[in-house]
Amino acid sequence: MKPPPRVLAPLAFAIALAAASVIRADPASPATAAPPARGLGTEGAPRSPHGEADPALATPAAGLAAIAAAPTPELPTRVPVAGDRPVQVAHGSPGDRRALVYLHGVCGRIEAFRAWEHAAVRHGTVVALLGDKPCEGTGRFSWGPDVAHLDARVAAALRAVGDVRGDPIDLGAVTVVGYSQGSLRAAGLARRFPARYRRVVLAASPTAPSPDGLSPIRAALVAGGLDRRQHLFEASRAFRSAGLDAAYFELPGAHHGEYGPEADRAMGDVLGWLFDGG
Repeated sequence: MKPPPRVLAPLAFAIALAAASVIRADPASPATAAPPARGLGTEGAPRSPHGEADPALATPAAGLAAIAAAPTPELPTRVPVAGDRPVQVAHGSPGDRRALVYLHGVCGRIEAFRAWEHAAVRHGTVVALLGDKPCEGTGRFSWGPDVAHLDARVAAALRAVGDVRGDPIDLGAVTVVGYSQGSLRAAGLARRFPARYRRVVLAASPTAPSPDGLSPIRAALVAGGLDRRQHLFEASRAFRSAGLDAAYFELPGAHHGEYGPEADRAMGDVLGWLFDGG
């Protein structure tokens, strides 16, 4: 009796598969030998039709390794804040609860910190706020004078970002980076709330920051290499004379409103000193 057709097809496939295995295993058939594995994945692991390692065909150990190496889901770079405008975020390492708050300049670009975010995330999560006074016809903002209101906005933003990360941000030790008008507000925050804002970056300040009323903090005064600089250099000396831990830095090739072509490296030096004393 002949097997029914539905049996013949799988049987023929199994015979063909076995024959192919014998041919591949035959050392006398170099022309049919499998090429060495290339690209990502465990060396020698079975490959998909596109050439990459196929976790479904790999050994159990290789499969576990592939799972362990899989990237974690990306966290959002724009986080809504209840009752306020969304903030832009560059996330630090998981479990790192430190925050760096970025305050842009007058009608400035909230995303300007992206030029140095790779250096910044080594020291925590960057949270950039929008100012509270609209610049007419631009979609941008400037900062009002109420630093108590700004502090409340910062706290709300950091809580929202902590919720998204699944781990609270440390509200007790916040680093604030201010650019131009934002640097004036950063100094105001440090002066009004010294227990919270212990490290400050005052970049491209339009006037010389004053050490008056500041508790012991660590302050980096930063100027663009092609911007006005002398007043910030002299301010750094005044800070040190007042007993504050301060240093002066420059951003090579930067006009006002810019971080320059070496932004990530230069701001990395600033933040390295600010956090590590280097």
